[in-house]
Amino acid sequence: KYIFFTSYIEKRDSEYWHKKITTNKIVIPYGILPLETDQLQLTHSTEKKKYFIYLGRIHEKKNIELLLDIFDNYYSYNSNYKLYICGNGEMSYLNHLKKISNSKSSGKSVEWLGHVTGNKKIYLLKNAELFLFPSHSENFGISFVEALSLGVPVVI
Repeated sequence: KYIFFTSYIEKRDSEYWHKKITTNKIVIPYGILPLETDQLQLTHSTEKKKYFIYLGRIHEKKNIELLLDIFDNYYSYNSNYKLYICGNGEMSYLNHLKKISNSKSSGKSVEWLGHVTGNKKIYLLKNAELFLFPSHSENFGISFVEALSLGVPVVI
């Protein structure tokens, strides 16, 4: 028998509070490393305008159409925000989403940044007002754990 923990702190706390449990204890982290943010110096247009971010695969199950509708509705009340959509997907579906986005009043405030990694990804996540995860078939994703690890609120 085993008890699995997602961090060594969680394991340590369990050992402190539940001393009588002698079951083998194993730590299996979520799969992300602490993101280094101290030395980030990346120039990006985000410095001038606040933004929300989606970061993930561009796929129908991610429900990005809903995200575009919600952002357009919000934009009608507050046009000081941008929406950054980061990720890759099938070109035909991506073009479909861009066509939907361009037909909305908020279309010029939606930026399609493609696949982002490294310092650029950390910078974009760290400086976002909100991380949006509109998937209708998923309730967990590494990208929003990364956002949370940087102190960014996540809306699922």
